[in-house]
Amino acid sequence: MASEQDVSLVSTSYMAEMFNDALYYLHEARNASDELTKHRYNRSSIINFCTSAEAAMAKVIHKHLSQFKNELRNREDKLLFKSLNNPVIKPPKSFKSIPGKIEIIERLLAQKFPEEIKKAYIQLTKLRNKIIHFDSSNKLIVYNDGIVEKMAIRAPQIVGDFITQLFKMIGLNSEDGFQTKRVHSY
Repeated sequence: MASEQDVSLVSTSYMAEMFNDALYYLHEARNASDELTKHRYNRSSIINFCTSAEAAMAKVIHKHLSQFKNELRNREDKLLFKSLNNPVIKPPKSFKSIPGKIEIIERLLAQKFPEEIKKAYIQLTKLRNKIIHFDSSNKLIVYNDGIVEKMAIRAPQIVGDFITQLFKMIGLNSEDGFQTKRVHSY
C-alpha cells in the first residue's frame, strides 16, 4: 500500500514543460489503437506545442520590458509590462492574438521573424484556435480530413523553428534552441 508523502513539483520552464507534454501526447497518438484516442492525443499535442511557444514569447517580452522598464515611453508597453505576471491587470488588445504578440516582439527587438517560420507558426495557431474554440463549422477540419494529424506531426519542427528563431533574436544562439535532445518521456 502506498503511503502519502509530501511532494512538490517545480517547473523551471513552463515553455519546456509544455513542449515535453506535447511530445508525450504526440508519442501516445502514434501508439493509439483507435482513432478517437489518436485524435484526442493529436489535438492535445497541438495545444501544448502552441502553449510552449506562447510561454516563450511572454518570457522574452517580459524580460525585454524589464530590462528597459525605466525607459518605457509607449503607454501600451507600460501596460503590457504591468500586465505580465499580474492576472488582475488586463493586457493591451494587441497582446491578445498571436500575430499581435509577434508584432510586439518584432517591434521591441527591432528584428523580423523569417516569413516562412512566422507563417507556419501562425497556421498552426489557427488550427489550435479551431480546436480550442470548436464549433460545428470546424468539425470537418478538426475531425475528418487529417489536418490535425498532419499538423501534429509537423508541430515539433514548426514550434522548434519558431522558438529557436526567437532565441536567436535575443542573442541566445544554439544548434536547435531549447529542445536539444528532447524526448517524449521526461
